[in-house]
Amino acid sequence: MEPSVGHPQDELALFSEIVRHVIRTDGFERFSPTVFFPARHEVRILDDLHGNDDAEHAALNRAMERAEPGEEFLVAVKVGRLQFKVIRRQGPDHEEALFDVDPV
Repeated sequence: MEPSVGHPQDELALFSEIVRHVIRTDGFERFSPTVFFPARHEVRILDDLHGNDDAEHAALNRAMERAEPGEEFLVAVKVGRLQFKVIRRQGPDHEEALFDVDPV
């Protein structure tokens, strides 16, 4: 049975809520780039990229290396004092959105 796939923007928003939950639990200072492979139900925390100036690029490369051809994945990276970015890729499709740590 194939995993249910919603609208890509919904997936970005859903993953952002998961990331916010982690941030509320562990704090944003300790947040490390995170990769999610929905089809495998697999999450990878990339602790070795914490504080890396080029964490977005490095996390995307790491996710692409681990992904099967055409496999969907989402990456969350810290991009500001109170913001993070979620990037979704599946094959040639790519989208991203910025999220506040605590939405108003």
